[in-house]
Amino acid sequence: MKHNIVVFIFLSIATAHLLVAQTPLPDNIVHDITMLNFKTSVDSLKQIIDDMQQVKELDNPHLAYWKSYAQYLLYFQVNADEHVAVQTIDMGLSILEDCKKKNSEHYALQALLKGLDISYSRGMTIPFKAAANEKYARKAVELNPNNPRGYYALAVKDYYTPSAYGGGKIVEENLLKAISLPDRADPGPYAPTWGKGDAYWYLVMYYDKRKNPDLAKKYLEEGLLVSPDNYGLNRMKKKLEQ
Repeated sequence: MKHNIVVFIFLSIATAHLLVAQTPLPDNIVHDITMLNFKTSVDSLKQIIDDMQQVKELDNPHLAYWKSYAQYLLYFQVNADEHVAVQTIDMGLSILEDCKKKNSEHYALQALLKGLDISYSRGMTIPFKAAANEKYARKAVELNPNNPRGYYALAVKDYYTPSAYGGGKIVEENLLKAISLPDRADPGPYAPTWGKGDAYWYLVMYYDKRKNPDLAKKYLEEGLLVSPDNYGLNRMKKKLEQ
């Protein structure tokens, strides 16, 4: 009898977890998710963020991811104002830190946000934040070795780490891995697919910095086929044509 009660409790907890993980998002939020990209205007991003704040659902991991991603995108629109930029990063990180059911995608995004956070940090906090950045990126890859955004996060972290501190050693291998994987790492309906164009962009910058024009051109051309509107790739195209 005691054994049956234990089994029942275990199954109840497991079922509750599954129901939370699979809880459908409202139609307007699903629409908002499809509108999220690096070209989304500040006003639209703020409206999407407000829409998502209206969903009173406890610890929905899908919603948490996209709320944080909206803050990530907003950062690139408002980073001319350091105070607003820091607030935006903090909000994105806070959402993920409060999410109790994180998967590989959450950790990849958390790593990227933590990397942005480092750029506004000073003194002794930097090594600790850098360690957290790498920990999140490696956790993303560990949880799902087929997630391109995990490898992208690892590469970005290493790209910005000074060579004096061991940076630059795993940029290339992780970016090549990221572009080799399918955009979607999870069959779920709310799984992200972004990032492939940015991985190509960093790969082109990496080869350009290392005076390897042939590989820079090769991956620029490939990247533009995958993501013709990518801002970074088009900026590198102009630079390499000079």
